Amino acid sequence: FSTNLIRAGTVPADLFTVLQKILSPNPAERPTIAAFINSEFFMDVNVRAIRFLEQLNEKEEVQRVTFLRGLPKLLQDEKSPLCSQRVMRER
Repeated sequence: FSTNLIRAGTVPADLFTVLQKILSPNPAERPTIAAFINSEFFMDVNVRAIRFLEQLNEKEEVQRVTFLRGLPKLLQDEKSPLCSQRVMRER
């Protein structure tokens, strides 16, 4: 596998960096799963929101209410991945 298959510009820059490390031919240079999940890309508010939505039914009611109260603010950004048709069918 080569990092040439993943070209800069086709994936977000912060994800590109971590993908390069994951695809390292030397296993010792590859990040752990924990390091991957805690990388800068996954700390993005939109990515965190999508991850929360994936686990929404497992969350406590207080967590769901807090999240859903803040959701309209995230949806104001039309470039947000939360506004994609895969996540949201209609406003």
